[in-house]
Amino acid sequence: MLRRFKYTASALIIFALLLGVVGCSLRFPASVAPPQYSNTSEQSHSEWSFPQGANQTTPLPQFPEIIQQVKPTVVSITITTNYTDWWGQEHSQQSAGSGIIIDSEGYIVTNNHVVEDAVSITVKLYDGRILSATVVGTDAQTDLAVIKISATELPYAKIGNSSQLREGDWVLSLGNALGQGAITTVEGIVSALDVSIRISATGNTLHNLILVDTPINPGDSGGPLVNMAGEVVGINFAKVVEVSVEGMGYAISIDQAKPIIEKLIQQGFAQHPWLGVQISTVDSSVAAANNFSVNTGALVLKVFPDSPAEQAGLMENDIIIKFNDRDINTAEDLYQAVQSCNVGDDVKIVFMRGKKTQTIFTRLEQLPY
Repeated sequence: MLRRFKYTASALIIFALLLGVVGCSLRFPASVAPPQYSNTSEQSHSEWSFPQGANQTTPLPQFPEIIQQVKPTVVSITITTNYTDWWGQEHSQQSAGSGIIIDSEGYIVTNNHVVEDAVSITVKLYDGRILSATVVGTDAQTDLAVIKISATELPYAKIGNSSQLREGDWVLSLGNALGQGAITTVEGIVSALDVSIRISATGNTLHNLILVDTPINPGDSGGPLVNMAGEVVGINFAKVVEVSVEGMGYAISIDQAKPIIEKLIQQGFAQHPWLGVQISTVDSSVAAANNFSVNTGALVLKVFPDSPAEQAGLMENDIIIKFNDRDINTAEDLYQAVQSCNVGDDVKIVFMRGKKTQTIFTRLEQLPY
């Protein structure tokens, strides 16, 4: 009886499993073919592969040779300044910077903020000599300064042409990083050209700057930015200081610096012609938003009191389109046009007021601040 029950139970289990398999096969097909698209055969190409590119690679510049050429022309600068504490006690403190020897007689270019308010300046040369330096001239507007040491037959830097730089060009930055007195070098590329930034500490706007991805550390200010020919194309002066930003710095283009340096050596100061307007660029979107009659030009945002612009009758919302017969398409165009003149020059300005074109004349003055 027990044996017959076992056989019956086994038969029922097998029968139930068979029903399950058959049921599953009826409800769920064993395989589903992927969907077919009607244009698959038209778009596919069984023999496709990536196009063959050039097999050669561009060799890296020979940095050691450039460094060996430039390094003897770069100096470490130590500055002593005095300050008064909360209790009226006077103290002295030291800071560091860099400089570039520009002739064999000891003229050295650096930043104005490096030597500003210095009571003493010492320079360490590549050969280890430490010499006192005196200030020849400073210019806060462009953050440039020239100092001099009593020495002769010095190695000096080759001056290049920053207008020939291109975005992506290799550059080297040399300087007295962290004020340790040893000249170090970092490499990078030109990230952007003709950059303008406003310096919050002074309120000045610097133009024609070179944006690089080489880090500019404390002590590097005043050092050279050089191209792959070992020529100075810029003077390092600032880095971007933000938590989210790394490896971005600015250099003053050598083309912008050269005339200032010459004036500092020749007369101890640099003149900056001044029109006396605050401006912005007019483009198609600005013109459309304000219903301007022109799509380019320099929009006058503010006219400073007692300025040449005010004396000539310029007003807010005027759009300057020509300066001394030079077309003005952007605010930068007007800045460059003014800076190409001298203090005391008489200039001709063509501008739009509403839909009317007007012409005025004025005389440029020295920048008052």
